[in-house]
Amino acid sequence: MNAIRLRNYRCFEDTGLIELKRINLLVGANSSGKSSFLKFFPLLKQSLNIRLNGVFRWLGNDVDFKDFKNTVQEGKDTIWIDYKVDNFFIYSRLFNNKILNNRKSIPNVYVSFSIVPLHEHFDMIENIHIEYAATSIDIKIENDNVSLFVNGLSTQNTKGLQIITQNNEAIFPRLLFQYKGDQNHGWMTSPSILREKIVSEVRKLGGRFSEGHRFLLFDTYPISFDNFKKGLDGMSDKVVSNLIAQHLYDMCIMYNINSLIDSLNINLLRVASNVVYIKPVRATIERYYRFQNLDMDDIDADGANLPMFLYNLERKALDAFNNWLSMHFHFEVFIKSSDGHIELLVSETGKTPRNTVDLGFGYTQLLPILAVIWKAIFLEAESVQTEASSEDHIVVIEQPELHLHPKFQGKFAEMLSIITRLGHEKKLNVRFIIETHSETILNKLGDFVESRLLYPEDVSVLMIEQDNNGCSQIKPTEYTKEGFLKEWPKNFMEDVDDD
Repeated sequence: MNAIRLRNYRCFEDTGLIELKRINLLVGANSSGKSSFLKFFPLLKQSLNIRLNGVFRWLGNDVDFKDFKNTVQEGKDTIWIDYKVDNFFIYSRLFNNKILNNRKSIPNVYVSFSIVPLHEHFDMIENIHIEYAATSIDIKIENDNVSLFVNGLSTQNTKGLQIITQNNEAIFPRLLFQYKGDQNHGWMTSPSILREKIVSEVRKLGGRFSEGHRFLLFDTYPISFDNFKKGLDGMSDKVVSNLIAQHLYDMCIMYNINSLIDSLNINLLRVASNVVYIKPVRATIERYYRFQNLDMDDIDADGANLPMFLYNLERKALDAFNNWLSMHFHFEVFIKSSDGHIELLVSETGKTPRNTVDLGFGYTQLLPILAVIWKAIFLEAESVQTEASSEDHIVVIEQPELHLHPKFQGKFAEMLSIITRLGHEKKLNVRFIIETHSETILNKLGDFVESRLLYPEDVSVLMIEQDNNGCSQIKPTEYTKEGFLKEWPKNFMEDVDDD
């Protein structure tokens, strides 16, 4: 996910299309909307891969918006969500469990969809708009009446073709087709009437149907018109006109529409699964923890189970974590187990390990952040080799500076710089979305830009301001090559309480 736009969402009438850089800092006065924007990403995570009576799980452990009515902007009845994906993958419905080994890429895809209330406890998607290259697709859902448009070609032009939606554990519903008079086949994921029309049109061109040609038309999603046209010319007796080829191309997209819908859902699921959310107030580290016979492979958003997570790490993984901590932050962690309890110890460089409780609140706040980032980016990337490193990792952090000495705030900014550089070197797609009131973090990142340890284009400062009507706007700014913000946020240091 490279860019996001939210309309009629919470206090935002329209955020505009926000390009997500490697480091995105949300700044502004309290109650300006920083948390609302930031929490869209954990909202996405808590909503996917679970069967819902609606589009999103508005109320969950990480995000509690209660319901759709409390999430849509006051006075509005529709939420619009737009996003952009580079190098979007189309997954063939032919391969099932081999799906990842049989994929083709579209350079850029833009998706826009609207959510409307159906009744008090249920909401639904009403419109889906998809753009890529020169292709435009629209799906309009009105109760049981569904319309599909591809580059202006409408299923409404195919008399007798009915479309309904099929609910599934995904954001976008699949489409089911049925042609009146063809009741024997029931509802189908691909309309047989369109298949017959495509075959008839190709035969009129003198087309010869090999398995490869059938595969082009019916088993894969047409990725680009140019490639489709080349394949069509290859199966015909003569060069096919662009007009005829475009018509056939549009019909093939219609026929294969569920391959695209499945790909959108897979893409969102993979993005959501790689969202890491860290709450503003981390759990207080305790002196002793009762041992739990649980295999914990994830860290709570508040870091409450951090000691048990570290306890469950393999020795090699814990050593790797400590090497990373030692290199960048000059301390290591150890787990001591005795009498059914465990302790979390910290050893600063050249010093004896001490219980974390005796080292101050800063470690309590910083350690969960560092552990979550290391696990999400380094541990998992190594475990799945090349596949994870090529995917988006979105790390969402609320106010990392809480209870941190300015020295550690500077170290946090340094960590962002280091991971961003590693991202370029190892092709890790890591994006940080951070709400902060810390002048230290902003200034330190400017220092790294000035010293060429960060590229100016890697950092975006999203200034969020609210007008007199309670509507919030996002105004992006960036650093100059000299490390100065082009525009300093208004009222940045006005207050420091959580919004």
